[in-house]
Amino acid sequence: MIPANNEATVIGDLLDRLRPGIDAGRLEVVVVANGCTDETATVARLHPVEVIERTEGDKIAALNAGDAAVSVFPRFYVDADVQLDADGIGRLSNALGGRVLAVAPGRRLDTAGASWAVRSYHRIWDRLESTTDSLAGRGCYGVSEEGRRRWEAVPDVTADDAFVNRM
Repeated sequence: MIPANNEATVIGDLLDRLRPGIDAGRLEVVVVANGCTDETATVARLHPVEVIERTEGDKIAALNAGDAAVSVFPRFYVDADVQLDADGIGRLSNALGGRVLAVAPGRRLDTAGASWAVRSYHRIWDRLESTTDSLAGRGCYGVSEEGRRRWEAVPDVTADDAFVNRM
């Protein structure tokens, strides 16, 4: 499930990367275009995915709307600007099960061209235990059916990934 607010420039790339899994019937993808003033929904509709359009630009409401539309598990919540492919989703899916209720990919930011201060900040941030041992800040997380039963709807929070991590 992909909540997307004004992501027309990047969502096509993500959906292209997921396309082999969609075409093979391994992935069900729902894009929730929320509060978009660009062509996000139009670009998403160029792919074999369900598109839900919401006038309100609210990520939490988009997550809950998308969650209601998705029917399969494991369930992944992916930011539109993440570079992840169908095989990556498959590897993350394989990690779920037993006592593992939620997963997230490793975090890798391209800081090429960024200032020294920005690169230094991210080098430190990437070493913090709260970052390395958390689902937060990855742009993608997945949950098993058992893991998803731990909440009814995402509450009005600033960081949905941190909320899911606490669950």
